[in-house]
Amino acid sequence: MMRFINRYRTPIVWLLVVALVVSIGAGFFATIF
Repeated sequence: MMRFINRYRTPIVWLLVVALVVSIGAGFFATIF
């Protein structure tokens, strides 16, 4: 896992990951409440 993180340490990739997690979390939260 650390090798994967070190390989893809570019900010753009992390922005995509954060946006994906936030969108999924928001959809999950909206579904529950």
